[in-house]
Amino acid sequence: MKNVLCIKWGSKYSADYVNRLYSMVERHLSLSHRFVCLTEDTIGLNSEIETRPLLRTDLKHSYTKFELFVCWYKGLED
Repeated sequence: MKNVLCIKWGSKYSADYVNRLYSMVERHLSLSHRFVCLTEDTIGLNSEIETRPLLRTDLKHSYTKFELFVCWYKGLED
């Protein structure tokens, strides 16, 4: 079984974004798999998405790749 993992952290991407990702994976991945979302906010996520708590609370945005304990947001145009 394959694992598909995404991280939904903060408010840049809504539950709808994760739900669309889940739908695309379900539609196009024929291998046996599970879809897991690590998040601090499960509100609005499809009930079929397996969720796990995002335990790190000290994450911060960064534009340098050399800092430790940093989360990179896709699309740095903010």
